[in-house]
Amino acid sequence: MTDEDLFEMCPQTAQATGYPVGSSFLVMRGSTAMRDGSPKEKRNRQERDRLIMSGVLVQDHDPDLLRFTKDHLFGSSSTAGGVIKDGNCSGPQSWKRQSDGKPLKAVLDESVIVFEKPTSDADELRNRVVRVSKALHDAETKGLKLPEPAGKVNPGRESGTTFRFVRDPNVIAWVLHTSQGSCEVCGEEAPFRKDDGAPYLEVHHVRPLGEGGPDTTDNTVACCPNCHRKLHYASDRMALRSAVIRRISRLADHPVGKVTEA
Repeated sequence: MTDEDLFEMCPQTAQATGYPVGSSFLVMRGSTAMRDGSPKEKRNRQERDRLIMSGVLVQDHDPDLLRFTKDHLFGSSSTAGGVIKDGNCSGPQSWKRQSDGKPLKAVLDESVIVFEKPTSDADELRNRVVRVSKALHDAETKGLKLPEPAGKVNPGRESGTTFRFVRDPNVIAWVLHTSQGSCEVCGEEAPFRKDDGAPYLEVHHVRPLGEGGPDTTDNTVACCPNCHRKLHYASDRMALRSAVIRRISRLADHPVGKVTEA
């Protein structure tokens, strides 16, 4: 995380730092919020009171402030800003990028990426991956920074005749685009190109979704079909998995977890 990714908000004596995560907004540990904002402001303290009750917000050494004891993900930048300010807030206008003071809305408007919703339908997933892949290519052509999708920590399953995981097309497209057409496991170029000219690679979950792994960029790699099968079935697959995690800096060794229903 760099200053170019971070946003700040400083109403009165409070000072908070955070960044967008998809349509949500994460306020970082150590940030402060006004205990009592302007009496002229309309406010809804239900969210703030809940955070105080859960210990996320505690009294700061400054009696006028509350302090975040840990990172907290809000549903929107406006909800986050309202808690920081202790009053109604337009988050997209109030959060400013640390590197240049640009409002969050202006930064988001610069992006040509329109992320797609997750789906368990295989055909629709492919269509959505194609659309996001094109958007990523267009953004790179224009010299824009490529936003990394948040993905889903608990992707969930939908039931029908069989269980199918709800996959995030943005994660698939981003990982494939980042690989630049080469297998991230063996380093070789994709074995062939598809009808649209895109290199054929597959996306593998380092911690499988069936073991509670997240559908996020830090748990996925782009690989050729041969390496993909190796990661699933080779006798030395666990050693290969460990080697891949060590070599690719974005990857995390996620523990086995519980699978949730969508």
